[in-house]
Amino acid sequence: MNKEWGSDQGYSTMKTPTCLLLNPDQSFNSFDYEAKDKFADLEEEEARQYFYFDCFKMILHNNESLNMNTTVEAANGRHMRALDVFKYSIKYLYTRALEVIKERTGDEDFGGNDVQWVLTVPAIWKPAAKQFMREAAYQAGLAHPSNPEQILIALEPEAASVYCREQKVREFVSESGSNDASVEDTIARPETQYMVIDIGGGTLDVTVHELMENGAIRELYKATGGTFGGQNVNRQFRILLEQIFTKSFLDNYACHNPVDWLCLMNDFEVKKRGKRICEGGTTRIRLPGSFLSKFLSQRGCDINTAIQQHYSLDEIKVLRNEYLCLEPKVIRQLFKSWMTSFPTYPTFSPNQNCLRSSLHSS
Repeated sequence: MNKEWGSDQGYSTMKTPTCLLLNPDQSFNSFDYEAKDKFADLEEEEARQYFYFDCFKMILHNNESLNMNTTVEAANGRHMRALDVFKYSIKYLYTRALEVIKERTGDEDFGGNDVQWVLTVPAIWKPAAKQFMREAAYQAGLAHPSNPEQILIALEPEAASVYCREQKVREFVSESGSNDASVEDTIARPETQYMVIDIGGGTLDVTVHELMENGAIRELYKATGGTFGGQNVNRQFRILLEQIFTKSFLDNYACHNPVDWLCLMNDFEVKKRGKRICEGGTTRIRLPGSFLSKFLSQRGCDINTAIQQHYSLDEIKVLRNEYLCLEPKVIRQLFKSWMTSFPTYPTFSPNQNCLRSSLHSS
């Protein structure tokens, strides 16, 4: 497993952000943390000529009329074919995977044809979205349509289940202390049933599996879930900003200051996952200087005065003309608005060998 995503930018993570930067002529520039950093380094006027895409995966689920000519909007407001965006992204990961394999094995002759590639997709995706991913993989060079077996489309909960079974119990349950038993040992008995809840940035997938005699996995109940990933919290934050600063102002700012807007939202993305929120501290989001100056020139009033039209300064305020401070009550509401959008949550009853839905309660 690659655990060094972002090492050139000072990070070391097992997961890379789905960010793609294309040049003005729509040729590939960079991916992951490198794309974020390069886009952030561009001058605003120059940035508007580039195509920057972030969190674009869900277009395959949300678009009811998905086809090979479906387009996706970049940060500069311009559109290009989604198939090309996915092709470039998969091509980067393909190339990076081969580099790592060659580096670790010392086999310089190792090539893409020596691999059976597995692309994981949310379990709730429709067949059209899965076929779209396969076509993007073909165009990225992972395989040729004449050899479809070289690419497998796997459901993310199933892939997660296989991976988790190889891990130690202590990596999942802190109360287990130094338990060196593997998850595989814990659920090794045939007919063992368990639930996999996979929640990412875009989707929530819930499936129930049963371990078979031969070690294979049987799905007891078809995948359920929806577009309930963590990006919904970001959308709630955007709605809060629109309430204070108006939607027209934010749309204009994001269009003409794409780099600064990205920095603002990236800061919120980091802070929403930080310990401060769990500990009940104040969350501070840095507002770019261009945001404050543009607001002042267009609205002609102090930013805290605008906030007070909707919130008390005990809930939200701007400190030192730089930091948007959100108190725990406000942050909790951002998460609550997202969580209460779940229509139901699944309850698994092993004895009844079923998955039933119960009304959600917070």
